[in-house]
Amino acid sequence: MLKEFFEEHDHLCFRLQRTGRHGGGWLIRIYNTTLDLGCTEPIYEHTVLDSEINNSNVDFETIIMTPVINWWDFCLGCR
Repeated sequence: MLKEFFEEHDHLCFRLQRTGRHGGGWLIRIYNTTLDLGCTEPIYEHTVLDSEINNSNVDFETIIMTPVINWWDFCLGCR
């Protein structure tokens, strides 16, 4: 899911970072490489908390990609 999404949208750069904020979690950042900003200014940021992961019945990749896909679908609706 993750690999396929970013292969299809190769103008996006994906970064996942472990964070200790709010009891721990994963910071997701998406960058648009066509904006001449490279991978320096994110166009999307979201944190998935460890508690969300621990209380979920889905795998890690799904819980990370769900907010990304929801955001992308929302962005498409804004155009």
